[in-house]
Amino acid sequence: FTEKGPAKVKDHWKKCTQSAFQGCRKVLQQQWKGFNRKLFTSSQAPVYAALARYADLFVIADSMKKRNEMHRLYMLHVLNHVLTCRSRVQRHNRQLKDIEKADEDAEGKKEMEEDHDDGRFRDQGFTRPTVLVLLPTRSTCHQFVEDLFKLTGNELENGRNERFETEYGSIPDDESSDEGASKRRKAVLEKKGKEWNELFGDSVNNDDDFKLGIALTPKAAKGKTDKKTSTSNVGIKLYSDFYKSDIIVASPLSLKIATVPGQEEEDDEEEDEKKADSDYLSSIEICLVQYSDVLLMQNWDHVNDVLALLNQEPQKNNNTDFSRVRNYLLEGQGARWRQLIISSKFMDPFLNSTFNRFGK
Repeated sequence: FTEKGPAKVKDHWKKCTQSAFQGCRKVLQQQWKGFNRKLFTSSQAPVYAALARYADLFVIADSMKKRNEMHRLYMLHVLNHVLTCRSRVQRHNRQLKDIEKADEDAEGKKEMEEDHDDGRFRDQGFTRPTVLVLLPTRSTCHQFVEDLFKLTGNELENGRNERFETEYGSIPDDESSDEGASKRRKAVLEKKGKEWNELFGDSVNNDDDFKLGIALTPKAAKGKTDKKTSTSNVGIKLYSDFYKSDIIVASPLSLKIATVPGQEEEDDEEEDEKKADSDYLSSIEICLVQYSDVLLMQNWDHVNDVLALLNQEPQKNNNTDFSRVRNYLLEGQGARWRQLIISSKFMDPFLNSTFNRFGK
């Protein structure tokens, strides 16, 4: 997609994007214009039209401006998907409770059986996580979570999330007594460029071993609230257990260590196999691989190994209510319903091969 093109083409993409945007959750529509500064840019419009249709995408963002625009677009798509899924589950839970409380007469039993037979309440997977986000460093994870709070109308308060700021926030600069050395260091960093400093600067947390579970809970809309207080109807919990999370944000290295047996030398083989668990990846519906160009410079084999674990048949029960599991998951077709999004600064044969292999 190019910004330069006929006016009719641009108008077409704007109409497609606006119709898709109307289907977003209201809390996201209210926060989006302030978060993105405008409805959609000329480069965002065609991409979001494809995102909303859950097509597999390989997006090339060759500048920092486009990369940030695409990042905000992914946030909108991921949050809208998770909040829609959670709202549907909560609505069905209430309906099932109403059915259970109804009089157990012949008609009530017959109606309940018909509701279960038509698949109306099949709204879940084997496990709760539906979105997997692969990122290269803790600093990129911090930016992702920070934008997640902004787009939902929440505030990332330092007091309540002190642990997150400590583990994923910026690293304090070491004050050097040698002024000459510090000046030379600053001059070297300036030559590296802004993009390099955002990923590997002195105060940037560039650790590549991390994983974080995030749970989202849509709340019932309330009346008018004070502008000074949070107006969000979405509850966010960080560091939730993976089986109780909606979004898993992790590095490929960390997930491979946690899911593939034999990655930790200290443990025995039997204990290592028990620790290795990938069932929480069995019902992933959106897999977002951001900063693929950076991940390529780390170890791209880790990405392939993690993607190969997605939508596999779970090895344990995990307290799954199979009466509410979607039929295509029971038939082993979860990978064909999964959306794969790979975002990179450039095209590469390894990235293209992965996209062709895992994009269904």
